[in-house]
Amino acid sequence: KDVVEEALARVLKHREAVVAANCVQDKAKVDNALRAALSTMMSGEVCAIDDTDAAVALHYLRDRINVPRDMSVWAARRFREALTRTAATAGGGTQGPEIPFEHRYDQQPAQFGYHSSITGA
Repeated sequence: KDVVEEALARVLKHREAVVAANCVQDKAKVDNALRAALSTMMSGEVCAIDDTDAAVALHYLRDRINVPRDMSVWAARRFREALTRTAATAGGGTQGPEIPFEHRYDQQPAQFGYHSSITGA
């Protein structure tokens, strides 16, 4: 249970940035999908979504969780599992966009308040 609480705390701490950075333009859909995934993770029962855009938003997030930057490996596994299970309820085998090679399988740090000479922020 501790790793689930860790994942929840980390996502809630950065929720606004996570929603804003998502590829889905309708941020209300992203927020609702994220809430459904967190409910799935905390309750153990799948909280269904019925929108393919919401499923894409969850897959986008699942593919970009960074360990150990975002959370521990075990917390990330539980969160990824909840994202995948929740997204699957939308049907259709949706996936998020491919991660460009030049992004090194990572988010742009500038979107999350990190400043460095590399990002130019």
